[in-house]
Amino acid sequence: MTVKEKGQTKWSQETLLGMGRAFMESRVLLTGAELDLFTLAATKPLSAEQIAARIGADLRALTIVLDALAALELLIKENDAYQTEPSAARMLSSDSPASILAPRIVSLVGISGARRLLDVGGASGTYTIAFLEAEPQMRATLFDLPPVIEIARERVGAAGMLDRVTLVAGDYRKDPLPVRHDLAFVSAIIHQNSPTENMTLFRKIFAALEPGGRIVVRDHLMNSDRTHPRSGALFAVNMLVGTEGGNSYTETEIRDTMEQAGFVNVRIIHPDTRMDGLMEGFRPR
Repeated sequence: MTVKEKGQTKWSQETLLGMGRAFMESRVLLTGAELDLFTLAATKPLSAEQIAARIGADLRALTIVLDALAALELLIKENDAYQTEPSAARMLSSDSPASILAPRIVSLVGISGARRLLDVGGASGTYTIAFLEAEPQMRATLFDLPPVIEIARERVGAAGMLDRVTLVAGDYRKDPLPVRHDLAFVSAIIHQNSPTENMTLFRKIFAALEPGGRIVVRDHLMNSDRTHPRSGALFAVNMLVGTEGGNSYTETEIRDTMEQAGFVNVRIIHPDTRMDGLMEGFRPR
């Protein structure tokens, strides 16, 4: 007997209304993660002014995001200060061993004997720090825009790793990347770009790697009909609105672009569930 024959409907009014609102909660959560707010506020309460100063954010905009995260009960707000809710901190703070963020991704990537990391668009240094913690012999170059580099300098310095990290300011769309690395990590970057921009980026990374060096891309990895994973299909709408040519790309599209840039043995090393898809390729020896 079908659902219709039972006199039932697949969708209820509340289900549809909930679906209509879901993107707002998702976007607020992802924004908090992208700004690493859960790590910053994990150990002690911080005011919006303190957090804005640390990450270089607009105070009005940041306060609205912090209040939304508090409404979602991911942050606790008391006396105009914010602290990550303890159970959320365990999963969302990049400093936590149980984090679903950087340490987990680094463990999936694997170090594979790499000693010289290039973190392209490395932001505040969350992944750079996680890689260096996982491999004490590794050194890293973090490449990002000049204002972001100053944020990374503070974060990497607080982690006691400035002696192992070279901070390089630049724009990957315009500037060459620093060379002589054996691992390049490209996290949540390619969805911002058009296919042509990604080709240019991959070619720059190819030139930045030593022969035998490896590139690892973290992003959504869509299936061939572009409907799975669901989060990637929804995220593509974000890119439609927020970028000139960005998208959530399929596994085939990413592989083809990497191979055209010169990489070989391109493959998925982790399927995508929540923008944790990982693809690797190698510069030939």
